[in-house]
Amino acid sequence: MKKAFKGLGTDEYRIIKLLTTHDNAQRQDIKLYYNTAFGADLVNDLKSEIAGNFEDLAVALLVPADEYDARCLHSAVATMGTNEDWLIEILCARTKDEIEKINAAYKQLYSHDLSEDIEKETSGILQRVLLSVSTGARDQTKGDDVDDELAQMDARELYDAGEGKNAGTDDEMFNLIFALRSWAHLRAVFEHYKKLSDKDIEESIMNEFSLNAKKAFLAIAKYAKDPTRYFAERLRKALKEDMLDLFDLNSDADDSLIRLVVSHSETDLLTVKGRYRELYGERLEDTVTEECSGDYRKLLLKILSPDTA
Repeated sequence: MKKAFKGLGTDEYRIIKLLTTHDNAQRQDIKLYYNTAFGADLVNDLKSEIAGNFEDLAVALLVPADEYDARCLHSAVATMGTNEDWLIEILCARTKDEIEKINAAYKQLYSHDLSEDIEKETSGILQRVLLSVSTGARDQTKGDDVDDELAQMDARELYDAGEGKNAGTDDEMFNLIFALRSWAHLRAVFEHYKKLSDKDIEESIMNEFSLNAKKAFLAIAKYAKDPTRYFAERLRKALKEDMLDLFDLNSDADDSLIRLVVSHSETDLLTVKGRYRELYGERLEDTVTEECSGDYRKLLLKILSPDTA
């Protein structure tokens, strides 16, 4: 890394190679040894050498996973105009263990609880959903242990709270079931719900809720049904829909793309890539090549396909 910064110009190829041939734990060691050997901060030195989306992606790779999620959440509430999409995407699609680690990292970084910022920056149904999922209280029951009788009861409760209700929607019942039940249990609930109402749960959510509350419940429903499809769709949106909106000055397309790729790079990115190809008939790498450019594109492609030259 030090050699990459020396001389005339910066050796971007060396930076890309070093960042993508080591996992996150190893990158933390590199960062520590760099700081010790040279009496300088690797992240600061990196920022002084590169810029733009390439810089943002490279720096993101040098942040521990839990801290990275915590920083993204803080960015979502600290910027002018809360980024509800980021809050929903991160908090509504994490496991109990991941939520607990994120909360601990957030408290260590910012000296107060994540829930305090959620309360300050959001309101209404969305606030209740986000506060519920951010507690990390979701049940962890696996598929083989799902209580089918309870799943049927929950399906009935959801139906009575929405489609079967004469007027209005009991959002508290939706929140209770969506935020606390295990992912396997929710899948069983949605299957029973469709038999009961003759509608898919997503269609009912579209009918019963609006704006950010709708986004939150849809995110939970989609993730529960098929996590890889959910993230493949999020990647598609970041690459195609958001990047096409040239007149949206608040577009966070590249930030979303970076967050998604970094968050999944050492977990399920290979599976998400396969799902992306099934859904859209093209490789994720090809879409990135089409929509991105420069060293930013090179680094993205190397993360997506580490074995390529």
